[in-house]
Amino acid sequence: MYYIKEFSERMFLCNSMVWTCSMTGKSNLTYQEALESEENAKQSLKEFPVELRIPILFLASKTKRSSFGDMAEDVFAYAKDRYFIGENLETSFTGNKWKDSHVLQVIAPTDEQLKNIPKNG
Repeated sequence: MYYIKEFSERMFLCNSMVWTCSMTGKSNLTYQEALESEENAKQSLKEFPVELRIPILFLASKTKRSSFGDMAEDVFAYAKDRYFIGENLETSFTGNKWKDSHVLQVIAPTDEQLKNIPKNG
């Protein structure tokens, strides 16, 4: 009878929404949902471009956010319009012909170039 009670308690715990994904910090999950979330996060990491791992992790280390979601938003907002050395991308300089490219160097714009950027709105 003891084993049935112990089994029932464990099943109740596994099906309770008290678990958290150790990779993403997502909470209020069942045990199975937390395992699936961790596997999905691991798969996403495997698919993340190798050449961007160091720059993105560096940016993440410089944020002062305590929330994973807020930190991710900060990193995305900064990185979405920038290129990083080693990054692979598709470029088109002639308008309709796309080529695979590799960033070798990033050159910051001059003050004059920055002044000539049109303002939004």
